[in-house]
Amino acid sequence: MSGTVTRPHRAVIIACTAAKLGHPAPAGRIYTGVTWATWRKHGPDDLGVPWGWSLWALSAEHGLVSAATTIAPYNRRLTHARAKEMGCTAKTWLGHIKALAVMDDRGGEHDWHRVEAVVIGGSEYQRLAEAIGVDIVLRIDGAAPRGERGGIGLLRQRLAAWASGVRHAIDASPWGDVGWPIREEGRACGTMVRIGGRPR
Repeated sequence: MSGTVTRPHRAVIIACTAAKLGHPAPAGRIYTGVTWATWRKHGPDDLGVPWGWSLWALSAEHGLVSAATTIAPYNRRLTHARAKEMGCTAKTWLGHIKALAVMDDRGGEHDWHRVEAVVIGGSEYQRLAEAIGVDIVLRIDGAAPRGERGGIGLLRQRLAAWASGVRHAIDASPWGDVGWPIREEGRACGTMVRIGGRPR
């Protein structure tokens, strides 16, 4: 039946970085730090992914910004106080995701009221993304178990593995339903996974 709801919209949300280009550029290209450079190297086109996907920057200055939206460079960092301030309006950003999702509806088989997300970034960005109201199915950060080395290098390793999985899935089925490449045996991609509930 035409318009049958089969799957949620999928949003990839990547934290902003201190390193940026020195001139205005799309949010998907202006950040030159490790996370965005890793996504562009290993993931699909950083200005958008097809069929029910969208790519977003979580900016300490602008909030949630589509990767295709041009922004100017800035120096603001996401401190705890800034994250708390932005969290008061974060729920309004969910409407931005849904509006973009509707405009990109090519098959009429998505439930735009449901948004699943993978969030890539540190703890303040993770908490801010949670305030948006999306269903976070994977969190990719640099946290490590006690006694193991974490940090930006571990985040880069996890993101590279997961983004490569996304690219391969889309290459294998460019016009079909491409789900999240999340497997129990691949939990090294993220420290916490949740499906409609608290992190497990």
